[in-house]
Amino acid sequence: MAFKDNLYYYRNKAHLTQQELADKIGVARSILTRYELGDRTPPLPTLIRLANELDCSVNDLVYGPDRNKEATT
Repeated sequence: MAFKDNLYYYRNKAHLTQQELADKIGVARSILTRYELGDRTPPLPTLIRLANELDCSVNDLVYGPDRNKEATT
């Protein structure tokens, strides 16, 4: 899955709106929307804040939640 899909997946899993997540990581909602649309890629510090707020790893956001499962099976 692409980053934009992973971000959407983890945001919904955390039951957060775009506005709530944007507020938590300190960006405008419009920026978060552009991340989810795939129009923009977050810088590393923002990616780390996203992972922390969404309770996942940076690898999960970048490569997808099933990547670790595939590597171990």
